[in-house]
Order: sequence, then structure tokens, then C-alpha cells
Amino acid sequence: MPSRTPFFAAPLLLSALVAAPLAACSGSEGGAAEDDKIIGDNNLVAVAEDGSNIPAKYKGLLDAFGLGSMTCTMTHLGDGLVLTAGHCVDAPPVKNEIVPCGDVTIRWGFRGSRSEQSLPESHCERILVAKDDTKTGVDFALLLVDNPPTAKIPVTLATTAKVGTKITIFGHPKGRPLEWSKTCTIQPGTSFFSGDGGLDADAANGPSTEFFAHQCDTEPGNSGSTVLDDKTLAVVGIHDGGYPNWNYGTYVTRTAIADWIGKVDGPKTAFMYPSEGDVLEGEVSVTMRRWMRNGTVGKIVVAFPDGTKQTIAANEDGLLWDSRKTSDGPATITATPYDAKTGAAGTPVKLPVTIRNTPVAADAGADASPADAGRD
Repeated sequence: MPSRTPFFAAPLLLSALVAAPLAACSGSEGGAAEDDKIIGDNNLVAVAEDGSNIPAKYKGLLDAFGLGSMTCTMTHLGDGLVLTAGHCVDAPPVKNEIVPCGDVTIRWGFRGSRSEQSLPESHCERILVAKDDTKTGVDFALLLVDNPPTAKIPVTLATTAKVGTKITIFGHPKGRPLEWSKTCTIQPGTSFFSGDGGLDADAANGPSTEFFAHQCDTEPGNSGSTVLDDKTLAVVGIHDGGYPNWNYGTYVTRTAIADWIGKVDGPKTAFMYPSEGDVLEGEVSVTMRRWMRNGTVGKIVVAFPDGTKQTIAANEDGLLWDSRKTSDGPATITATPYDAKTGAAGTPVKLPVTIRNTPVAADAGADASPADAGRD
């Protein structure tokens, strides 16, 4: 099962966390040892098969929660789109799109005395977008699956949930049948950098805009559980892990799932290389992924920051571009896929990069500036 090192702490615990060594991960949920994710008394409630032991307002949601084969919790958002944590699918620290799933499966409606083997099962067709960045704290994955349940849960993407919002969580702790974490509230978080066990000096003392803290009880296996606004019952976050006395999650508004909600059909493409934020020098190899549900992607037209465009044919994966044809600095490469049958264009994807080349003087006798001379 995936594991991860935490990089987040609630503000009141920050000094204690710096002084004490980080607890080891246990199971699929990031953060401290599993006992530390139960805050005070264990308030987890095993949900009855018919949902009779939880508030009635939740009953219509129960079949939208599933147990993934990697022992993480999954939530169906509708249209076969399933949300979970990025570390559950071994996501990289940079956004990755249209990636094969491997053998990921999901069992839906696993609760009470139901046998897991008798339940409806979905197979992952594609990881549409995923990221697990331990510096910024963004940790999410959006999957497309076959045979989705009819139950679905809406997502709030227009605004970020405020501190103090009452929330609730359902999940599969340690792979058990569905359990309810009751309710708690969103609390502010502080970024924590785990690469060398110390604080990230650039983001040490302010509330995180990517993360929030909460004190709803969880255990390993709750990773990927959606965090719901208890009033609207819409998804506002993804639970990712825990520390002593605090658990934490990613604000759903800080993920890239908005690029896919309601936009699954049609030709799609994604950059395999370069990656978001890369520094490009000289001649650059640009390679693309392509995918289309119920169809085939034909050509992909790539627009470069020097104003030129190149086409990747249907039987090709990439091309070469000379980055020395444009000026140094931040830049964007844009790729647009086309339906092989109809010729219709899909949604363009944009890749922010930085161009860095040593300028060549226009005349041979010109001296480079001191700043230019030291560049590579």
C-alpha cells in the first residue's frame, strides 16, 4: 500500500512537531502512526447496511463511496469520474495526466455485513489527472472508471471552503466496511516541508492556501476520502493523512479536476515531456499523450512561445522545437488535440515553462552584459 511522509501541521502544534521526530507512516494513509489519527475518543461509526444508524440526510450518498484495491477510499462524482488521493496511485510531485491505471479496481457499497466480493466493481480506465506534491501539499487523483454506481456526490469548485465550515467524512479505515467519522470543522493549516525533516522557510508561518486541518477521526485506508460540507453535502476537500491530534486534507479548489468535470468526452491530450515548470534550453523534445473515450485522437497541434506551430501526426508521439528562437523567461506551450474522425478540436492544454538560453550577440564584437555572462 502507498505511504507518504507528512508535511503539514496545525499551527498550535508546529513547534512540537519541529522538536520531535516525525512518526512513521502506517498503511495507505500518510502521516503519523495510526493511533495518532484518532483524536481523543474513537468516534468512527460502522455504517449499517441500510444506513439506519446514521442521519437520514447521508443515506443517498452511501453507494457513491468505494474501497479501492490499493486500500484507499474512492468517491464517485458522476460520469464515471472518481476522486481519491494522489499518493494512493503513486502520483508524482508534478501534475500528470492521462496515465494508464494498472490493475486498480473499486468495490462500491461495501458496508455492514455485505460481502466485498458480491458488490458492484469498477475498473479504472485512465488516471485523468493526479499529483502528490509534498512541498505545496497538493495531493489528489481523478480517475475514469467503467461500470460506475448511479450514486454520485457533487463538487464545490467555485469557492474554497472557509475555516470553521462543518464537515463530515466517510471512508474505509484499514479496508473495513464503510465507516462515518461524524462531524468536525475545517481549521487553518501551515505548510510543512518534509524533505529534510525541517520547515520550509518560505512557507513556515502562514496558513496554507492548499491545505486545511481537521479533527474528524480517520485511520489508514481513509486516504482519498472526500471531505464533505455537512450542510450542502458537496465535496470541498480530499482527506490525505494525519499527525498527532490533527488530520489534514487538500482543498478541492486547489486541484486540477475542474479541467475534467463535465469535460470527459472529446479528444484529449497531455504533455508527457516537458513537465510543468521545467526549465528549457536549446533543442527541446516535446512528447504527448493522447486519449479519447469512444473515439480516436488524430493530430495534435502544438503552439510555441515564438509564435510557431507544429503538428504531431496521428501516428507520432512528439516533435523537436528550438527554444533558442524565443526570449528567456516564463513561457507557455499550448497543445490542441483533434478528433481523427470529425476533425473537431478538443480542449487546448497549456504548459507553463521557463526558457533559459545564453543569448547570442547580434554583432560579433558586442560584449555580453555581466548578468548574461554568468548564465548557462
